[in-house]
Amino acid sequence: MKNFCFFVVITIYLMTPCIHCFADTVSENEVQASSENELQPSSKSDSDPLSENNAQPLSESQVQSTPGIEPQTLTENQVQSLSKESHSMNQKVNLHMNGLQEVLNECMQYEDLLQEMESGLKELYIKAALRKKKSDGELVPETKTVSKAKTQAALKPKGLGKWWLRNALTYDPLPSKVLNHFEFSYSFTRMTGNMTVDKHLIKNWLVTRYKRMTSYLNYSFDKRTSSRASDYYADGQIIETNLELRKSTKHLVSEEIRFAILKQLYSAVGFMYEEDDFISLDKRITTYLGFGARPIQTKGFMFKFFAAFGHENKDYTEDYHEMAGYFTKEERSVLLPDYDTDTVKSDIFYCDQNIRWSITDNLSFNEAFMTFIQTDDTDKYRWILDLGLEFQFTKHFTLMLNYNETFDKAMNPLMGRKRDTSKNVMLKVVF
Repeated sequence: MKNFCFFVVITIYLMTPCIHCFADTVSENEVQASSENELQPSSKSDSDPLSENNAQPLSESQVQSTPGIEPQTLTENQVQSLSKESHSMNQKVNLHMNGLQEVLNECMQYEDLLQEMESGLKELYIKAALRKKKSDGELVPETKTVSKAKTQAALKPKGLGKWWLRNALTYDPLPSKVLNHFEFSYSFTRMTGNMTVDKHLIKNWLVTRYKRMTSYLNYSFDKRTSSRASDYYADGQIIETNLELRKSTKHLVSEEIRFAILKQLYSAVGFMYEEDDFISLDKRITTYLGFGARPIQTKGFMFKFFAAFGHENKDYTEDYHEMAGYFTKEERSVLLPDYDTDTVKSDIFYCDQNIRWSITDNLSFNEAFMTFIQTDDTDKYRWILDLGLEFQFTKHFTLMLNYNETFDKAMNPLMGRKRDTSKNVMLKVVF
């Protein structure tokens, strides 16, 4: 028993240093592993370099319990290294953030600049459109930048151009006020000598418009007196006299009311009243109803066409009936085949065609052609051709060269010739 105890004591004594060495080695490995796990950043710190709390220094007890390690040395170096890396990462992140902020600021500046440019382009486009509309004589349209009050203020005759030559619906919106236009022209011819001629020609034209409705009122007065020398000898001297060749007075009144249906289409109702004592016409009243169109309507050129059906009443003067009384029935059937003591009534087809060409701003050419055809006998018709060249030398005064020709196929030989022409130089006043 004493030998066994002695053997155990000797064995413990000999194994104690080995156990101490093994324990020291194991302790040292645990300390190193613990230090690496605490000092190295985790996976979260890899994604967030700004976190500095992941690197914690070793506790004092751990350092003291670990043999072979000097206190404070390992922790300070690693902390300083991690601090430098974190600081450099913060600097890089700050640089990137500053760059992104500058880019965002520049983008906002560019966006503001683009908005300003867009608004400026819109204003330029509107101004250009307004100038074009005004130069074309059209109505200024209502836009977002033009208030309705200003648009209504622009609906004055000054801003509508030659509105009396255009369809009312070519203006949008329609003028709300009553528009008026008046023209007066006069021509006088005087000739003396072997021929004595006096000729007065007056034309008036009044146009009134309210929205879609337009009234065209015309009046013309034509007075002609012509004679030739018819001298004779009496009491030792020559007596100068004139033999009257023609003396006539002609009145023509016409009224037409048009209603605009489309920009190029309108309907119209009208009447004409005519007196001409030279052809023994006491009165001729014509009424009609039809449709017209302006297929071509530009700033410098206008073409208008109108067609209608109507009715005509015609009465002759008393001198005409007195002259017819000198002939027998057979003679009247030859000389006056259409003679009737009562009012002559007939249905007619009426056609009116107009052309206006503005050669320059002050020079224009006008053409008008009207024809009347009896529906029961198409061989009985008449037409009127009027050509004019106008030169506007002031705002209200225009000089006109006019050519007029009329032809009446149904004219009786005793009443006059079928064709009649005239050339005039006229002065027109426009208001």
